[in-house]
Amino acid sequence: DHMNAGETTDGEYLINPYYPSTWKKPFKVYCQFDTNKHIAWTLATSWRKDRNYMFQARSFAQNTAVESDMPSQMQDVYRMTLEQMEAIRTNSDIWRSSCNMQKDPQQDFVIAKFSEMDFISFSGGGTCKKMMKYDIRGKSCNDCNAPWWQSSDGYALHIDSGGDHCGTNGGVVQ
Repeated sequence: DHMNAGETTDGEYLINPYYPSTWKKPFKVYCQFDTNKHIAWTLATSWRKDRNYMFQARSFAQNTAVESDMPSQMQDVYRMTLEQMEAIRTNSDIWRSSCNMQKDPQQDFVIAKFSEMDFISFSGGGTCKKMMKYDIRGKSCNDCNAPWWQSSDGYALHIDSGGDHCGTNGGVVQ
């Protein structure tokens, strides 16, 4: 874990979640650190809004990798392989997904704990799940519930930030 080794700079890192297995190679990821809370997250996917068609009907349970060895493509289109995401899940507590990922992203993202929302295996429609933080189309919350949809045969993981979901106006409970 790079944070436990003293890293505090956001950026690309080579990780080996398979260690001590020697037959699988390490891979590059993008990590961001919050040293005040002593947490770090790993970017699983990011895309420009005009590239959304690449993932619209593909759940995270499907292996739909794009530039998986190049997290530097996060401002264009990037998605880990299914195997990489599963390896991260077994070695990390927190994940992030972003649209138009920027160096200091302030909108169109979600951060959650795998224990509260496992985006890889989740399947459902309008299911309220706990988020650490999200900002979707200008609606944001911290430590709140949000409604999620994902199906392996029809639609990618997405959140609905409008309407009245999870028993609240706008889809959040704070």
